[in-house]
Amino acid sequence: MFFPAGTPQAMVSKLNGEIRSALSTPEIRAFYPREALEPVASSPAELSTKLRQDTEKYARVIRAANIRIQ
Repeated sequence: MFFPAGTPQAMVSKLNGEIRSALSTPEIRAFYPREALEPVASSPAELSTKLRQDTEKYARVIRAANIRIQ
């Protein structure tokens, strides 16, 4: 999940806890595989790190393949 810049940290933490709880329910655990999704219950800091790593990774792929916006 992403929240607007400036969202109070207390709200981010509360929502993160609620999301993590929801991801552990049987209904949600059954739903995701049916939709070919793989949920990851992580912290905001872990998501930030993963997003940064993925951005760097795909930027290298785009440059290496010389992909251009048309």
